[in-house]
Amino acid sequence: MARITARENVLKYLEFHSPVKRLGQHFLIDNKVIKRSVELAEISSEDESKILEIGPGPGVLTQELLQTGSNVVAIEIDRNAINYLNTIFSDKIESGKLKIIEGDAINIEWPKDITHIVSNIPYQISSPLLKKIESDKNSITKIILLLQDEFALRLLGEKSSNIGTLSLLTSLNWAVKKDIKISPNSFLPPPKINSRIVILEKTDKLKQILEKPPFSTETFPVPPFEMISKICRHCFNNRRKKIRNTLQKLGKVTNLFAEVWDKTYSELANGDFQKYLGERWLDKRPEEFEIREWVILSSIIIKLSNNK
Repeated sequence: MARITARENVLKYLEFHSPVKRLGQHFLIDNKVIKRSVELAEISSEDESKILEIGPGPGVLTQELLQTGSNVVAIEIDRNAINYLNTIFSDKIESGKLKIIEGDAINIEWPKDITHIVSNIPYQISSPLLKKIESDKNSITKIILLLQDEFALRLLGEKSSNIGTLSLLTSLNWAVKKDIKISPNSFLPPPKINSRIVILEKTDKLKQILEKPPFSTETFPVPPFEMISKICRHCFNNRRKKIRNTLQKLGKVTNLFAEVWDKTYSELANGDFQKYLGERWLDKRPEEFEIREWVILSSIIIKLSNNK
């Protein structure tokens, strides 16, 4: 494919295909934003990077990613876009530098050797995509996403009103940073809201939490991510209630330790766990707990339940 601008590429595509509204298609036409996304990913062909792009559309970001010399895997659900990509990138597909997978990125299994995700994703899949990424066990080390600005701020959890399971659970495995805000004019058709580039870098906050005194893994077990997620989500589903009230119903609602939960909760509520969870921790509401407290609470619950 001869190198053309993002706007030229999108306009060429739109001559024959209309954006699919149900897929949330807003095609990026701003070359500065595209270059910024790739720059932030710090991709190098010498590192044998393998990049996953979700929803490439007519391939404006794909073109820039291929310029790095890295291998790119693109997951696309729109058959028209796939046919277009197969045409304009036929040489890259034939050489093996680009692989196109048809399907829903939320429901299909991703390649195991992916090192980066760089994507301008449809806004309506932002939340399920982050849930998929939350517990990712692949080799992904860095993610660059172009998200709806409001969603990006929720992901960052900078304000108390934005704190929730999305920001907390993502922060367990990923350090999240925000970058430039992007106006609707950078897309065709323009969305009604601003967008923002967000950077996620792999981290191991779980290990950091469990190694920090006074908590000790010699005394308490390491909780699996799935356990932390269940407990955190259950409490945030009742975020206006105090933690003591939501935890009382934990066993019944989630069937988590259902047979032993009453005894476990009694020991949890009456035990001396303030040095781990803070003064009057049972009277706090979910947004007053940081991810450290959710991890430690999950670990304590496992230990108490295993003793029953």
